[in-house]
Amino acid sequence: MGVPALTLPRPSALEEVRSGLVNRHLLPRMAFVLLLLTSLAGVAITMGTHGAPAGWTILRWMHLVATALVAGGSLWWAAFVRAEAEAGAAPSVEQFAHREVGRFLRALRGWVLVMLGTAPHLVFFTGRGVREFAILHGALVLAVAGLIGSGVLCPRHRAKGWADPRRWLLLAGGVAVLSVAAATDAFLQAPGAFWPLVVRTVHVVAFGLWLGGAAWNLWVAIPAAQQDPQGPVVLAAARQLERFRWVVRVVLPTLVLTGILQAVPYAGGQPRRSGGHLAGPTGAPQGWSPPGARGDLRDLSLVAGLLARAGHVRRAGPAAV
Repeated sequence: MGVPALTLPRPSALEEVRSGLVNRHLLPRMAFVLLLLTSLAGVAITMGTHGAPAGWTILRWMHLVATALVAGGSLWWAAFVRAEAEAGAAPSVEQFAHREVGRFLRALRGWVLVMLGTAPHLVFFTGRGVREFAILHGALVLAVAGLIGSGVLCPRHRAKGWADPRRWLLLAGGVAVLSVAAATDAFLQAPGAFWPLVVRTVHVVAFGLWLGGAAWNLWVAIPAAQQDPQGPVVLAAARQLERFRWVVRVVLPTLVLTGILQAVPYAGGQPRRSGGHLAGPTGAPQGWSPPGARGDLRDLSLVAGLLARAGHVRRAGPAAV
């Protein structure tokens, strides 16, 4: 095929893509479903702290999932789909990229309808002191919908190739919607607090990029490669998968860390200082207070300070205690 052996991805990646062309990728699909269920539980907890009924919770979750699919899919389109010089000038690679983007653009039609159809849940937030956030959220959703409409529905401006520059705008729009949604939740739970805003935003955006990327891999990249499983196409698919794996290596620990920080106020107590150390439920009574019904995410700044102090103690040694 004229491809230097040293430029090939590691054999395990190639083998995984080859096997993905002939099987159903059961485990990744199960992981995707598990991620959806976990996100539903997280949204239910968050909306519960806002005092929202179950109906608003479902709408909020569907809205965030649809936005995540747009944002994460746009990341794959913008950053992972490339010409692949290692595969040479094989026309099959170019056709593979076109098939991928075509499948994604067709899926966008449904996802944008879900985003728009579930947007009325923002009315819930207008009466809770975050009206400006809800208005900004709605405006961004309309902007993303207009961008998708121009690239998918309008014959004059329809995307004609995989390198359409609007893919970066779509990525920015999807991330912006997720960020405003996260900021709304953080402001409701801890008005004016900086760290809850940062942690919540990072958590939601990381979730969206992972979910959308996983969806692209399972329902865009693999089916598109199945239509023409030649060597250059397998190589291009493997390259894309490797790039996504680098994202996952960052996103996974980020989700775990930010999830733990957000769970602190709900996990049996709120940490406070007790002799300069973290005290658990079995420690001194002044070390912990009973968790509130809503959970006070402002304690995240205290948690961050204690973690920073613990790191200083480990570096300085026992004499610093």
